[in-house]
Amino acid sequence: KAGKPVCVHLTESEFPYGVLLDRLDGGDILCHCFQGRGEHTILGANGRIGAAALRARERGVLFDAAVGRVNCDFKVAAAALADLFLPDIVSTDLVGTSVYNHKLFHLLYVMSAFLALGMTLPEVVRACTAIPAARMGMSGRIGTLVPGAQADVAIIRLRERPLRFSDGKGNGIEGSQLLVPLATLKSGRLVYKRIDFEY
Repeated sequence: KAGKPVCVHLTESEFPYGVLLDRLDGGDILCHCFQGRGEHTILGANGRIGAAALRARERGVLFDAAVGRVNCDFKVAAAALADLFLPDIVSTDLVGTSVYNHKLFHLLYVMSAFLALGMTLPEVVRACTAIPAARMGMSGRIGTLVPGAQADVAIIRLRERPLRFSDGKGNGIEGSQLLVPLATLKSGRLVYKRIDFEY
């Protein structure tokens, strides 16, 4: 590592997660933290969050959901959240084959899924804004609405409606809330607005 933080993609691991997690330091990131492919996950044999993940979190290792087409298992995520092990970062894992070819291409869909999994709206928003901004050394400039910040603003409506969320493995969870984009400002300039949004 040479003193530099790392972001680790670990899926379908051939070894227990502790082998890797015990090598990570504060500020390092484990992405796809709720993946369920292969024999090993962040859960222990008892189905609860593993001791290595708890030790890593105590050291300041960050856990990124990094939800994409295949590397997030809602069963693993539900078990972790039931153990009060929330992701530090909620993000997508967009690649060319994801965009518009899969339900999980949209960050607001992923955020809504984590609401259905039990996170609160402030927790989900913080995991998409303030925490990533801090990790990038940009607190106060992005991921916040404080005076002097960059004025990147998303105007979003929380719509009450029944919805079944599906992960890449076909596991489903029932939700009742969907975050819907209304308008976006980049550096204070309007770059997107729904045709029916008035302000």
